[in-house]
Amino acid sequence: MFNKITYFFSRNTLLKVLSANSLAVFSRVITGFFTTKIIALLVGPSGLPLLSNFNNFINSTKNIATLGMQEGVVAQIAKTKNDTLVLKKSLSTAFFLVLITAMLVALVLFFGATYFNEVLFVSHNYVFIIKTLAVIMPFWAMQVFFIAVVNGFERYKKLIIITIITNLLTFGLTVFLIYNFQLQGALLALVFGQLVSLLLLLLFVKELQHSIQLISWANFDFGVLKSYASYSIMALVTAFTVPWMFIVARKLIITKFGIVQAGYWDAMLRISNFYLLFVATALSLYYLPKLATLTTDKAFFKEVKNYYKTLMPLFLLGLIVVYFLRKLIVHYFLTDAFMPTTTLFVYQLAADFFKVASLAFTYQFLAKKMLWQYVFTELFFVGIFYVLTHFVLSTEQLDFVVKAYFYTYVLYYFLILFLFRKVLFDDNKSF
Repeated sequence: MFNKITYFFSRNTLLKVLSANSLAVFSRVITGFFTTKIIALLVGPSGLPLLSNFNNFINSTKNIATLGMQEGVVAQIAKTKNDTLVLKKSLSTAFFLVLITAMLVALVLFFGATYFNEVLFVSHNYVFIIKTLAVIMPFWAMQVFFIAVVNGFERYKKLIIITIITNLLTFGLTVFLIYNFQLQGALLALVFGQLVSLLLLLLFVKELQHSIQLISWANFDFGVLKSYASYSIMALVTAFTVPWMFIVARKLIITKFGIVQAGYWDAMLRISNFYLLFVATALSLYYLPKLATLTTDKAFFKEVKNYYKTLMPLFLLGLIVVYFLRKLIVHYFLTDAFMPTTTLFVYQLAADFFKVASLAFTYQFLAKKMLWQYVFTELFFVGIFYVLTHFVLSTEQLDFVVKAYFYTYVLYYFLILFLFRKVLFDDNKSF
């Protein structure tokens, strides 16, 4: 029996990546645990929504600055890494496009800092932090681009080691800033954290150093640009909708229930994000590059089947453990001031189960540039959640926001199954 289990693990690439990746995610979870604990103690429930608003804003602007090309770069390099001529064009086109866009976004952030401050922080004045983000934004964009390059070359181990070191160094910086400047320090930590990763990537990844030498304006190719277009449109749809969906929902909660109640919901989302790190990171490292190489529905179905046999049982087991330990998690991960968060666990965990189940299919949108399917499902998700959130907040309590999130993901999952019905029941159709 033991030999069979060992053989299964040794033959399963996804599990091997998950195992190696778990070290990186574990380091992020541990450092994130202590960081969140400090935030809970020094910032409290009332400060968490403002911090989350800024984090959503950063994610939105970062994706806009990079034109959402990171997934496209991963897929493109995975397919062209053995063809130097095509690789030069792919790298150069993506690099200069990201650099120019990031600089334009930086200008908008800098000169629109006062407006964005009012939207995100209302009565607090953190204009200088938004301007600092503007200055840092081009470097953020390069960090995202370089990570995509390393992923495309499938250098998983190096990226995992760099991720672990980045987590540890960023943790030290974050603790210092929060301890000395409280909420302001937490906001600054979000701005400066990723610069550590950029530096480590440039210093220690030889494939990246070689790739930079291939980048030249002379290799910029409008033909290659078209191949990135669908990836960019898909990511930009997400950048303009999902982060702002949370910002709007948070504002509704604050208006109806108060900022402390919004803090409880943010605490639940933060806990959710930590265990979802294991899945999201592993899929970016292995699943997306793998899907990019598949050419038939039969091969894709086989990969999905492996996903459901390998990942989903492990994830479900993890969710069950999280549920039964929820009070201990809130007590140690946050503080007892956040204990009302425990009432939100059931529907949040259920929603995350359907979320991860749907990722097995939705990553195919990115890998095969299924533009309109992606845009439609993304807008469907945001629209349904927005409508349900408005409805439940006008009639119910805070926990119904999490129920709205769950109902949205159930509907989204069955929509995804409907769109992939031919993949599930027809082995003959090629892409």
